[in-house]
Amino acid sequence: MNTALEVRDYKPIGKGCLIGSFSIYVPAWQMIIRGLSYFNTGDRKWVSFPSRPFEKDGKKCYYNYIVLDKGVQDTFQKDCLEALKHATPGPASLADKNKNEEECPF
Repeated sequence: MNTALEVRDYKPIGKGCLIGSFSIYVPAWQMIIRGLSYFNTGDRKWVSFPSRPFEKDGKKCYYNYIVLDKGVQDTFQKDCLEALKHATPGPASLADKNKNEEECPF
């Protein structure tokens, strides 16, 4: 995994253990992943990919859209958390502003 991940469009949230949301640019893949969440509880911090909530046996669960191999997931988490240390909140990028104004994002 390329350690030069870039956090984009960081938005602080501060609701419970949810610290914020952001997009990440992965230069090695020339790809942006939108809708990641940044969590902190106690001494544990982690990043979560976009997911869809659902209910199972009366409990709220989440269906993950992206699933990585354990080793890749660990490296991605470490690299994202390192990139988040340098993130500053800012306005959405022009591409994201345009995406929100379009009827269909495709």
